[in-house]
Amino acid sequence: CPNRAYLSFLKKHGLFRTRYRERQHRRVHILVAEKALGHKLPLGAHVHHVDENTHNNAPANLVICQDSRYHALLHVRRRVLKAGGDPDRQCICADCKQLKLFADFPRNRQRVSGLANQCRRCIAGRMNRLYHARRQER
Repeated sequence: CPNRAYLSFLKKHGLFRTRYRERQHRRVHILVAEKALGHKLPLGAHVHHVDENTHNNAPANLVICQDSRYHALLHVRRRVLKAGGDPDRQCICADCKQLKLFADFPRNRQRVSGLANQCRRCIAGRMNRLYHARRQER
């Protein structure tokens, strides 16, 4: 039997498990997605809840993502939409929390969106503060 902390984590996040085979448990949203797909999920695939309600495991609310990067991209785009922006042209700065055009962000290929998570203005302000702090130390 799994420990209580793990079960409470699953309940809190809506990731309910069900008995799949003897001594095996599977998350319900994965079973629902696999049933709709007609076979097991491919290796590395993730299941995304469209309305971000992890308790809603209806097939129409689930999207099968090929990997975690695509799943993260869906969440980024949803955040921009919630803020009233256009996810094809805008991003939210992690520092100032404002919607800004892609041109306001430097490129960063390691990130899901391909852009840095801070706008140029916030990066310049941080660099300026660091520069002045170092000068005062001398």
